[in-house]
Amino acid sequence: MTNSVKALDLALLAEVTLLSSAFGTILANAAAVCLEDQKHNQGVLLTAIGQYKEEVRIVWPPSDDPMRRTWNDDEVATEYGAYAIAIMLMRHFTGKQVIERSKKGNGFDFWLNNADHTDYPFQKSTRLEVSGIRSDASLVDPRYRQKCKQISKYKSESERYVIIIEFSTPIAKTGRVE
Repeated sequence: MTNSVKALDLALLAEVTLLSSAFGTILANAAAVCLEDQKHNQGVLLTAIGQYKEEVRIVWPPSDDPMRRTWNDDEVATEYGAYAIAIMLMRHFTGKQVIERSKKGNGFDFWLNNADHTDYPFQKSTRLEVSGIRSDASLVDPRYRQKCKQISKYKSESERYVIIIEFSTPIAKTGRVE
């Protein structure tokens, strides 16, 4: 293993957000099922493209039969698994952590802020929109454009990011939306 490649441990999701530790574990479990469904081994290299260009190693809690039965709905597992990886990537790339989940209909999934700044209100916080694709890398660019358009509808002084996670390759398309 190359020492210069950062490892992102999805098991740490229970500790690195202001959301419940149970939710962090749930996200990590969904990602584990998605990654293993695509026949990836622990430490698989994920390639970030877009604004952030870097390879990172992804490690996760191994899945078991109850986890696979829990995450049998591919669409939901892919969505939650993508959240897991995107949250860890944002922390790695920007130092920001999730401080709150957004309400449906706001055009984005999570509020983020610097790890040392968790105060409300959110005026200077960061918005994060995440989308997951289980097994078709050709959908990454169109989905990225769609999500950038979606988050751009909501004018704000806050930073806005989009991350698309594709599990079969695996890749993450990342970017700040102006």
